[in-house]
Amino acid sequence: MVRYDVYESIACGPKKGMNTTKIKIPQKRCISKSGKRRSFVKDVIQETVGYAPYERRIMDHIKLGNNKRALKLAKSRLGTHARAKAKRTQLENDMQGN
Repeated sequence: MVRYDVYESIACGPKKGMNTTKIKIPQKRCISKSGKRRSFVKDVIQETVGYAPYERRIMDHIKLGNNKRALKLAKSRLGTHARAKAKRTQLENDMQGN
């Protein structure tokens, strides 16, 4: 039950305030993060442009055997621990592929 007195109090209760109807918003188009075309484009760009300076530093640390230092550098550049671990494993796999 909603109790509402214009001059004495405010609307109170679970259904307080003015009744409104929700506007139906069409769903947005979601873009696949793991699509074939997207992964192909990423590979082409990586081959063309090369690695960023921080990625080269991480690869140097991995070559020297400083995996923990490489993880710390990646975490400081990328922001989160999960992204840093993913980047480190990606660069390790790239180095093993070459």
